[in-house]
Amino acid sequence: MSQTHTTEPGKPTRLVEWESPVATDNSRDNVTITCDRESGSNFVIGQTAVTCIASDAYGNSNSCSIFYVDVRGTSAYNLY
Repeated sequence: MSQTHTTEPGKPTRLVEWESPVATDNSRDNVTITCDRESGSNFVIGQTAVTCIASDAYGNSNSCSIFYVDVRGTSAYNLY
């Protein structure tokens, strides 16, 4: 699920979106997924790890997804 994006020329960040990870629980209860970065966040140039945790109503939790967002800068200058 890792992603690579390019900024607009001269911009230091890029808005990045992704589909929410899916998790299931053997109790068939609802599972809440919380990520340390939200889809639709701005990411700075470079590589950022995104970690998501799935938890149930009983307090059980597990890391459900770790992926990387790689944002590359674009020069605002054209060379001739």
